Amino acid sequence: MALSPKTVNFLRSHGYEAVRANELGMAKAKDRKIFEYARKNEMVIVSADLDFDHILSYTKSKKPSVIILSLERPAPS
Repeated sequence: MALSPKTVNFLRSHGYEAVRANELGMAKAKDRKIFEYARKNEMVIVSADLDFDHILSYTKSKKPSVIILSLERPAPS
């Protein structure tokens, strides 16, 4: 949810299957629940939220892959 819908549209326009948590009915879900959903559905998490990196490290899980975007100026464009 920390990423703009424009990011999802950008990924989709380049052939990636991309979905925001709110599109899955998980707008208010805890990070751990989103993490488990991604793991079970073999998805990659793309986020600006470092919590996913911490969850991955804490659980010592190999999946899901987590990509953390660290943007200097996180504007929607």
